[in-house]
Amino acid sequence: MGKSADLPDLTVRGGLVALESGLQAVDLGIRDGRIVAIGEPGMLPRGGEVVDAKGLHVLPGLVDAHVHVNLALGEFTTRDSFAEASLAAAYGGTTTIVDFAVPGEKETPRDAIERRKEEAAGECYVDYSFHVTVARSLPEEVLAQLPPLIAEGFPTVKAFTVYRDLVMIEIGEVRTLMATLAGHGGLILVHAETASIIERAIAQCVSAGETSPAYHPVSRPPIAELDTVRSVIGFAEETRCPVFFVHLSTGAAPELLRDAHAKGLPVYGETCPQYLILDESLYAEDDGERFVCSPPVRSHGDRLRLWKGLANRSLQMVNTDHCCYDTKQKTLHRDFFPDLPNGLPGVETRLRLLLTEGYAKGRLDLRRLVELTAANPARLLGLYPRKGTIAVGSDADLVLVDLAREGTIRAADLHQATDYTPYEGRPYKGDVVTTICRGVTVVHEGRSVGRRGHGRLLHRKIDHRELAAL
Repeated sequence: MGKSADLPDLTVRGGLVALESGLQAVDLGIRDGRIVAIGEPGMLPRGGEVVDAKGLHVLPGLVDAHVHVNLALGEFTTRDSFAEASLAAAYGGTTTIVDFAVPGEKETPRDAIERRKEEAAGECYVDYSFHVTVARSLPEEVLAQLPPLIAEGFPTVKAFTVYRDLVMIEIGEVRTLMATLAGHGGLILVHAETASIIERAIAQCVSAGETSPAYHPVSRPPIAELDTVRSVIGFAEETRCPVFFVHLSTGAAPELLRDAHAKGLPVYGETCPQYLILDESLYAEDDGERFVCSPPVRSHGDRLRLWKGLANRSLQMVNTDHCCYDTKQKTLHRDFFPDLPNGLPGVETRLRLLLTEGYAKGRLDLRRLVELTAANPARLLGLYPRKGTIAVGSDADLVLVDLAREGTIRAADLHQATDYTPYEGRPYKGDVVTTICRGVTVVHEGRSVGRRGHGRLLHRKIDHRELAAL
């Protein structure tokens, strides 16, 4: 334990704090947005504002490495702005969000990054960054843009192996991309679904007149995910490029990653709350279109294996893949699933759901929950230990949680820019009381008390030592 010679301008007192060494009853001294002292209760020098955390657990602010804000993809654009999404994130205990710079039809990755920086500037309540994205093709001029972008603090690059003509690149281009990134300190994020499998399955459903949302999971079978995961793991072995598989949905995928880990490959994966909590039976309900996301939610057995993958460290993260459509958009093509917008809102509900379904049910202890939602995303992104941990020198990103607080998730009570949640009516146990981003309280007791524009653009650098700790 230590303390700064300077008086803190904010002190968090009386809470049970999730330090890397475990839960401890300590006070936190904060100055200029950083943690400057961690001390025994009542022993820090007095000064500035005091936050009373008595009876609460103090966790690192959550990091969401996978959100889509104001995303235009095909016919639809998601409903939220950076101001709305970042504030909803804060209500859910998240103090850092990382979005994607998806190039438009005539844009390069550089163009997309500059456009997204302009869109977010002065808008966010919490800190933010962007993943570079390559789309549709991989010419030499695009490859040439990537090393400078990595050097400027955008070292993570997204590739889609599906959505032909919108964002997809061919699997051979993924291999070329990985070889380039490996030589310049980059990391690839992969949406892993094999397009040819899905395209044929969709065509078969349409030909048979099977176009209701109930056939969405039929059109995207588990093998489509596993086929691409296997291929990209092979590229990782060849190139040694670090790989992050996003939104894994199948129970078998974590086992493939576990085998790759055993070979020493830099291969990592996330799942999302929807794949841990929802199942494919929902697609046959009257409102099945509301649950359409890609990959689809799957069977009860897949859910159990994903929980196991989180517990045994085959999977390293739970992010949200927040994609905020509303019911008007979701119902527009409800009788023809291939034209439905793919994605679910979720940036605000992640912590509630994991506290309820993970911690309260004994699937995850609190230390593992913090790793999955804060420390590990920060490590992967190149933000640790600035983000994702409570330590002297780290940003004062904190979420004060009441583990006993209970309620029911209702869209009317949330702050996401949509009129529904896929978790409507679900009871929860454990909720956010206060969210602090860089020493500034953003949300307290269900009220927004932060400032639009407080959030800063984060520049990042991959640290392979931190990747090895995942």
